[in-house]
Amino acid sequence: PRILLTPERLTELRQLATANDPTWATFKSELDSGLSQTSGASYMGGAWQNLVQNYALGYLVLKDSNPTLANQYADKALVYLKALVRDKDTVGDGLGSGTNSVGRDQWYPTRSVGVGTAVGYDYLYDYSGFTQALKDEVRGQLELWTDGVWDPSVNLGQWAVNNPGNNYYLGHINMTIRVGYVLYGDSTK
Repeated sequence: PRILLTPERLTELRQLATANDPTWATFKSELDSGLSQTSGASYMGGAWQNLVQNYALGYLVLKDSNPTLANQYADKALVYLKALVRDKDTVGDGLGSGTNSVGRDQWYPTRSVGVGTAVGYDYLYDYSGFTQALKDEVRGQLELWTDGVWDPSVNLGQWAVNNPGNNYYLGHINMTIRVGYVLYGDSTK
């Protein structure tokens, strides 16, 4: 992974899993209980952001020690990653393509939809189920969102794009920085 996790921290997490540390056991129990369910987006993609990040993290932690369960986690993370780039409120609604999912409320969802998509792209990158076609789709959405939030011809209101003290700006810059890291070498932009 390129963002949020160093190799040392991932090793620590794997050691916690091997030792069945209570923190890991609680996290794993939450992941396991959600495998047979599908969640709505919650507020502007916030639930999907958390779910894709959590399941993708579970995949990274277990991919060497328990590949069967790790792959189940990765598959579940892909459900929510696809929802972040294709849907708006319900998995499979198809209403989120283009800028529809992030362009609401003056692009407020960049902090959840954009960041969650970037983390999912990064953490699932080596997973065999994350096909090249899906990587291309996700990368295209990330590029569109990152370009669009700063482009006055796309983000028509330009709310907070010139105001670093505004929480919307912080959401936009948070997405932009993470996308820059995860697409480095994969994007021509």
